[in-house]
Amino acid sequence: MRFTLVVDGADVCEVDLPVPGDHNVLNALAAIGAARAAGCDPARAARALESFEPAGRRTNLAASLSYASRLLRHRSIVVVLSDFIAEGWERPLRRLAARHDLVAITVDDPREHVLPESGWIEMQDAESGRRVLVDTGSRDVRLKMGTLTRERREERSRVLAAAGADQVHLETGAPYALPLRRAFALRARRIRRA
Repeated sequence: MRFTLVVDGADVCEVDLPVPGDHNVLNALAAIGAARAAGCDPARAARALESFEPAGRRTNLAASLSYASRLLRHRSIVVVLSDFIAEGWERPLRRLAARHDLVAITVDDPREHVLPESGWIEMQDAESGRRVLVDTGSRDVRLKMGTLTRERREERSRVLAAAGADQVHLETGAPYALPLRRAFALRARRIRRA
């Protein structure tokens, strides 16, 4: 997917992601924004994203965290951008956070928390491709989906906090630059005080 990266009103560079879809452009922009907030050159972050080689449709968060633990020799700031809807990421994350300064940027879709009343709809998992029919006309189904989503987010926050990771929460469809800037500014002030 190709797009032009514009920072502060000026074209920085053309970016050619090796993965398709507008959602991947939004993920890339959030990652570039996080890198910029952490002091990294946006063009350098974009070039790093261009070199990404997807292993397939599925994301393996646990393997990615383990790889980062093995790769990084010196204490580093590690930014993880994910919805953390995966299995087995908790132990590799704790291991990574024990040796490095970890920032977890969580991305959630608010439509998962408050499912609209739309009758029967087909939903597809973006990674597995699995499709299910969901009766969103059922109040019980909507309440159960909202409860499951809230519990998943609360558990994720608990695990991230227990690991000592800084958390930045983003939502799809909402601007991300200001929350990222605020989070990294607060983080910088806290580190200066320490």
